[in-house]
Amino acid sequence: MAGRPDDRLEPQGKTQNKKHRALVPVLLTLDRWLRAKYTTFMNLEQTARPGRE
Repeated sequence: MAGRPDDRLEPQGKTQNKKHRALVPVLLTLDRWLRAKYTTFMNLEQTARPGRE
C-alpha cells in the first residue's frame, strides 16, 4: 500500500494487549482532512470540545 498513510487504531502510548488493532489504509485527501480536524479539536480548550460538559 505504498503512497497511502495508515492510521493506527491503537491510542498512542497505550501498551499492546493480546487484542490487535488494525492498520487502516487512508486516502490522502481523507488523511489531510482528518489531520486538520484533529488539530482544530486539540487547539480547543478542553471544556469547549464536543462531548465535554
